[in-house]
Amino acid sequence: MDPDTCLEEIRQLVEARQQAIALAGVTSNHDRLVELVDGLDQWLSSGGFFPTAWTTRRPHERLTP
Repeated sequence: MDPDTCLEEIRQLVEARQQAIALAGVTSNHDRLVELVDGLDQWLSSGGFFPTAWTTRRPHERLTP
């Protein structure tokens, strides 16, 4: 997986859905998901910190000396 390509597509889908929400004026749980993904993307892109679950060490990871 190329994370840059993935993020680019996510941003395109978020933007398309936000435009559809604006036109229809109807929201759902899916629309809330779009809002949350967009908010997290904006937060991280502007230098915000990662969610704890994304920074917690995995049990199989070893510390290198």
